Amino acid sequence: MLEQIKNNDLIITEYKRLILDYMNNNKKLLNIKIMNLKQFIDNYFGYTDKKALYYLVNKYNYKYDVAKLYLDNFYFIDTLKDELGMNQLINYTFLFKDNIQRIVIIDEDVDSYILDEIKKYDYLILNSSSNYEIPNVYEFKTIEEEVNNVCIKIRQLLDKNVELNHIKLICDKEYELIIRRYFKLYNIPVNIGVKHNIYGLKDVQKFLEELNKSFNVETALKVIKNNDIYNVIVDICNMYQFTKLDKTIVYLIEQELKNASIEDLVYDNAVNVIKLDEIYDNDDYYFVLGFNLNFYPCTFKDEDYLSDKQKERLGIFTSIEKNKLSKLHLINCLKRSSKVYVTYKLKNKNITYYPSILIKDLNMNVKEVLNNDYSHSNSYNQLALVDKLDNFIKYNIKDRDLNLLFSNYPHIEYLQYNNKYKKISNDLFNKLINKKLLLSYSSLDNFYHCSYRYFLANILKLNKYEETFMTILGSLYHEILSKAFDEKFDFEKEYNLFLEGKVFTAKEEFFLELLKENLKAVINIIKKQDKNSELNSSLYEQTITIDKSRDLEITFMGIIDKIKYVEINNTKYVAVIDYKTGFLHIDLNNLIYGLSMQLPTYLYLLSNFYGQNIKIAGFYLQKIIHEKLSYQLNKNIEYEQEKLYRLEGYSNDDISILEKFDKTYENSKMIKSLKMSSKGFYQYSKVLTSEEINNIINLVDKNIENAIDVILSRDFAINPKRIDNKNIGCEFCKFREICFYKEEDLVDFSKANYKEFLKEKEEV
Repeated sequence: MLEQIKNNDLIITEYKRLILDYMNNNKKLLNIKIMNLKQFIDNYFGYTDKKALYYLVNKYNYKYDVAKLYLDNFYFIDTLKDELGMNQLINYTFLFKDNIQRIVIIDEDVDSYILDEIKKYDYLILNSSSNYEIPNVYEFKTIEEEVNNVCIKIRQLLDKNVELNHIKLICDKEYELIIRRYFKLYNIPVNIGVKHNIYGLKDVQKFLEELNKSFNVETALKVIKNNDIYNVIVDICNMYQFTKLDKTIVYLIEQELKNASIEDLVYDNAVNVIKLDEIYDNDDYYFVLGFNLNFYPCTFKDEDYLSDKQKERLGIFTSIEKNKLSKLHLINCLKRSSKVYVTYKLKNKNITYYPSILIKDLNMNVKEVLNNDYSHSNSYNQLALVDKLDNFIKYNIKDRDLNLLFSNYPHIEYLQYNNKYKKISNDLFNKLINKKLLLSYSSLDNFYHCSYRYFLANILKLNKYEETFMTILGSLYHEILSKAFDEKFDFEKEYNLFLEGKVFTAKEEFFLELLKENLKAVINIIKKQDKNSELNSSLYEQTITIDKSRDLEITFMGIIDKIKYVEINNTKYVAVIDYKTGFLHIDLNNLIYGLSMQLPTYLYLLSNFYGQNIKIAGFYLQKIIHEKLSYQLNKNIEYEQEKLYRLEGYSNDDISILEKFDKTYENSKMIKSLKMSSKGFYQYSKVLTSEEINNIINLVDKNIENAIDVILSRDFAINPKRIDNKNIGCEFCKFREICFYKEEDLVDFSKANYKEFLKEKEEV
């Protein structure tokens, strides 16, 4: 294939070494130029630098990501190209086009726009993939087994005197930690190429704070103590020395720092993690890990700023075309060497994975491997023995290798570590809480899932809040909906005011535009729902506190999204609504165990807020972001509103109370699964008696008092709850990797039935 290359060719490829090795092996000396596709585009069309980025951000107030996206594709956009050219913001490589004799494309996917330009010259398209067969693929039950097997294979290669630098790994970030751990057990040095983002570091934040104050780089740099970080910041600042430091430059420097990182130390002689594209040398051994669905091949979606239809008009690859090319590219990469070892896992922690679709499409031979080689790592062997002993002692499952391992390590320390919580002193406890105890639904939820989880999150406060796009989105919806029903409400003003100063990626900006229309639709739908209710007064984001003090100051607090009410003859008729942007679910069955208490907690707060003269019509969740609407904008909202935005929860079966909230209760347009006939409510309708609602309130109070008793005793035992063999205590716990809970720590409950325990007055 490469023998077709001749003098004066311009070669477009990512695999420069492939060409150089061919020339060296065949003792050829050719006058050729080699560049990748990006370098070709920059030389052919011209390229922009930070001056152009500054120009767009400063003139049009574009976000960093948006401006960068435009500049990366400016040659497609005639108006932008003309404007940049007029302002001398495009750099050209003079005589580049004149010196092209023939273009040779090797293993590059070129879109039609670029290809049309290339076709103006003599050109040749080559595929470097050899005639090697598609490799076998090996299946493993867990990611641990998968990585351990790779370690064994590498040790076997090293025993055969294969050099470490000739062994390569291809994997995603999911594997980083486990590769570090297992490769250490097998004493295999590895360069993972992990880059650590520096933006969140204190030094960087101090630098930005000082830069915003002084507008002087030298002054701001004085706060940096770490040399590596110092050098990164200096390099970024040097990019923008072409003009006087102003607010735009400071903004751009901050955006650059958000993507800036420092790398781990690199071993001179080690296994290296590479990209799939870098498979090309049959002298090397390649281990492709995680050959699972959605990872191989890489999939693209139609969610860019430019839609597939727009891309099609411009001659740019659409998501459909990219997916086809991605598949072909992957196949070619796998066929470049005879020494490719492909693996996939079926499970990692609680996540189930599926094999790549390519396995079936290409009829790849799937093999199951047993990790039964114990000759390379004493450390791993001892860990494997402990695991097998656990299975034997706890579940009477005897592994076939248990006797072999135990005979080699008879003196292993087993079950010596004590994970039990050791009670802290009263003085330390008071110091940690500052002599004040603040409780809420979320802290109670932590407590009843596991008291040790509560201790870590709410006493030690290890559960640090991190603002993400989803948390911002949730706050945006709640903020707008708390003001949307005011007579003077201005949607655009409040929307822009909330997002002012917040920075988003191009993808996030794209979804914000979609969800903006969704939010407008939600407001209109809620207004329509309100017309079916006599509860014509509303409180939003209502904070209610209850004094639960004993010898210590104790406050129980909650913030209720929405309270609908009306007062008639000194009696308040009330309904509670909580907005949800994510998973929507309400289950009273676990209330007796202190779980799923959010809405019941709000009832408890309301009963204390309004006193005895209160009649509760119901308590509900309302989902305010629906995936369907999020992607289809305003399409068919009016038609789908009843189905998508109905309230989900429990209603009072007393019609004299319920009808105040929902005039349509007989076949409700407001509440999901609420319907009645002449014989009463349908069986699937979620209704409660007033007595049952009062029992819920009393049960919440009992749960709060019980929690306070335990908290004040400082008994934060590791006790995750398990209901019907499902470990719900650890399922979403951020601390599950550090508590080392044992089987005997789990507290088992059987699934309860709220219809039964809410009628048992003596239990409440």
